[in-house]
Amino acid sequence: IQAAGGMWSSVADLAKWIGFMTSPDDRRTKLHLSPTSVAQMLRPVYIDDDWSMGQCIGWRAVRSRDRVYLGHGGGIHGFGTATLWCKSAGAGVVVLSSLWPGSDAGSIAKELLDMVVFDMDAPPTGNQQDEFAIDTDSQSSLSCYAGTYFAEPGLTREVTAVSNECLYLGLDPSAVLGQVPVTARRVGEGRFLVNGGRAAGETLVFRNVSGFSMSNFTYWRIV
Repeated sequence: IQAAGGMWSSVADLAKWIGFMTSPDDRRTKLHLSPTSVAQMLRPVYIDDDWSMGQCIGWRAVRSRDRVYLGHGGGIHGFGTATLWCKSAGAGVVVLSSLWPGSDAGSIAKELLDMVVFDMDAPPTGNQQDEFAIDTDSQSSLSCYAGTYFAEPGLTREVTAVSNECLYLGLDPSAVLGQVPVTARRVGEGRFLVNGGRAAGETLVFRNVSGFSMSNFTYWRIV
């Protein structure tokens, strides 16, 4: 994967790129990037069922309360990156890490951007709960598939049984390969139809309970 991870950059360079994307349309137009082209870049190609995440052309979108963040990450063994920005707030974050996989660059970037953006917003009222919490079914006939699975070069998914017919595949927030949490509906013994994300419409196939294949990745159970 050298071709995917062989670009050298810096916080300053990436910050300039974020500044360019959050700048007024007339500035970008002078550099021959029209508002229409920008709108196409930032329009989701697909959106997760709960509208918490989406994939645009190049950029990835994530919803945090009433704000939408856009960004992208990257990584190759030993180096992890994440850029995340919010156009409505005119703010962005760059995180570079000397560790990958498992650098948590993506989750660190989101936490930092939340601190900046939410400081601009009115403080939340009432009890705040995880708006994307998933209800699990411990009595589900699919509980045998529940667990933590890992795929090279650095994807971790938490599989949860939410009913007798449906699994939820969560995702480590530090992942940088364009994956999103998805649900999968049982269509046969050990076979599930994926709903949402890059793998929408694909058949997820379990190898007993030791692992499964999806989107050209092979996940093996680690917990």
